[in-house]
Order: sequence, then C-alpha cells, then structure tokens
Amino acid sequence: MGSGSMASSNRMRKAGSRRDAAAYYETYVDGNTVRKIEAVPERTKSRRVQDHNRAVKRVEETREKALQVNIGYVLFLALATGLLLVGCVRYLQIQASVTATMKSINAKESELSDLKAENDAEYNRVMSSVDLESIRKTAMEELGMVYASEDQVVLYDSKSTDYVRQYQDVPKNSEDESVKSKAAALFGK
Repeated sequence: MGSGSMASSNRMRKAGSRRDAAAYYETYVDGNTVRKIEAVPERTKSRRVQDHNRAVKRVEETREKALQVNIGYVLFLALATGLLLVGCVRYLQIQASVTATMKSINAKESELSDLKAENDAEYNRVMSSVDLESIRKTAMEELGMVYASEDQVVLYDSKSTDYVRQYQDVPKNSEDESVKSKAAALFGK
C-alpha cells in the first residue's frame, strides 16, 4: 500500500505543479514593465437578451409616441392644408383668367387684321373708281372753276411739313407787299 499511496501522492504533486506552472506562464510577462492583468468579464447571453429587450422597448415607446397626436398639431395641419388648397384654387383661377385674356387678345388682333385688310381693299376700290380727268372737266366746264394765277398763290416756309392751319384770311396784294417789305427790312434783304 505504501507504493500505491506514493504513486497517488506523486500524481498529485505533478498535477499540482502543472496547475502552478500554467498559472505561472499565464501571469508571467517578459521585459521590465509588468502589466496588470485585468479580468474582462465575458458577455453572457443574459446581457445580450437584456440589451435586445431594452431596444425593443424603446422602439415600442417611440411608436406609441408617434401614434399619439396632439389636437393643436392636428388643427395646425388642417389649417396649413386649407391654406394650401385655397392657394392652389386661386392660382388655377388666375391661370384661367390669363388664358382667357390671351385668347381675347388674339381674337382682337385677328379682328384688327381683318378690318385693316377690308379698309385697304375699300380704299383701293374707291381710288380706282375715281377718274380725276372727269372731275377736272366737270369742275371747269359745269362749275366754272379755273386754275389759280401766279399772283393768287402765296408761298411761305413752314416749320412743320405735315400741314398748315389758316387762322385768318390771307392778306391782299397791298398788305402782302407791306408784309414783304417789313420782312426784308427785318432780315436785311
């Protein structure tokens, strides 16, 4: 029994020395700086489950808050939607008014173009129907008109070349000569 007890004692020493050697090698650090070994706890399934449960709970709370609607917010959204709707209707009314005005302008331009064409056609018809020679003949033979003589024509310079308005009678020859002499004296001619 002595030899059996000794064998088991040797085995225990060897087993104990193996544990000690393993612990020695795990904690031994080469070099002059010794680091402290920190025990890092392993994450367990229960912690993961707790984190997941917290996340699910936060998501559910967020959903509940989103589903709860404040009456003030609903009124604000209704007012904003109503204003938007009124603005859209007004825009469409203005757009329809502009379109109608453009159609009216196009119709008026077309009517003006037609009236100008009719006016030009009527003018050409009238001008082609007038015989100036027959008018001159009728005026001289039936009405007794004659061409003006040189002494009946009074020439003068006008500032505008469009037309002349006569506000008083044209002076007779004696007065005309006095006007000419006054003008010559004034301008040194």
